[in-house]
Amino acid sequence: MGNNLVLKVDSKVSIVMDQMLRLLHECGLPLEDADIINSDGVAMKKLLLEAKPKMTLFTGSSRVTEKLVVDLKGRIKLEDAGFDWKILGKERTPSSSG
Repeated sequence: MGNNLVLKVDSKVSIVMDQMLRLLHECGLPLEDADIINSDGVAMKKLLLEAKPKMTLFTGSSRVTEKLVVDLKGRIKLEDAGFDWKILGKERTPSSSG
């Protein structure tokens, strides 16, 4: 659909998300459909302001959220950063094992 994922996470979890992205590629996500960026918040904000994405999903602090809502003119979705992990992968049924 022309959408490309750019993943920016806190440096404390970047190694985990790197492995998650590798898992997604192993499950069939094309290499060119997702990127991971290692940067600080200032650099990422500059990228967002220049790129003008149609939508940004943000799971960070409420202080940063309030700034991003204004800077991105409301083109942002907020999600609680709780521990509701979602595992994605090829669906397996007994007949498709192997």
